[in-house]
Amino acid sequence: MSWLDVFHMEIESPVTIDSDYWVWRAFSNHYRLAVYIADAHARIRYHQFGEGRYEACERVIQRLLREAGVEDVGEALVSVAADGFEASADWTNLASSETYLGYEQTQNFASPGGVAFDEPRTYVAPDSLRLNHWALSGDWTIESGASVLNGAEGEIAFRFNARDVHLVVRGRERGMSVPFRVLIDGETPAMRMG
Repeated sequence: MSWLDVFHMEIESPVTIDSDYWVWRAFSNHYRLAVYIADAHARIRYHQFGEGRYEACERVIQRLLREAGVEDVGEALVSVAADGFEASADWTNLASSETYLGYEQTQNFASPGGVAFDEPRTYVAPDSLRLNHWALSGDWTIESGASVLNGAEGEIAFRFNARDVHLVVRGRERGMSVPFRVLIDGETPAMRMG
């Protein structure tokens, strides 16, 4: 979740955005999607990795609220009007899973010549990609947990079948801006917020 998501979802309670991975490292987290639920004494009482099991999470929250003395905590599950950012993934038509751009977890890298581990290389993307394959163009260093652009110009190409695509992009230096452009089928996608 980013500050932009918080703004568009009109979330008024405090939200921690862990851009520097302090919380991530404190929990020794290895998963992009992780849920940790703490009780009133700040003890972790439930955790899960990955999406799903939302009902179980809500039941844990209800139980912990009751344990903390909150009255009128119902048994019914909250009904969410899921649209925009809150909409669930289209699991029926999802044909692309999480893809990592570091050699430790990556699959389906399609640039000719394969991966050069931890060393700069000029990559070229093939003319076409098979579903769930990705490629780089430009001067990149593929590290264990990331692909790092070594110059000002570079491209990542990915052929996917999913409603949503999320890409984590950051500069090497703290506070450094990273200009980028997203194209879908060679065109700028229409932006739709909420």
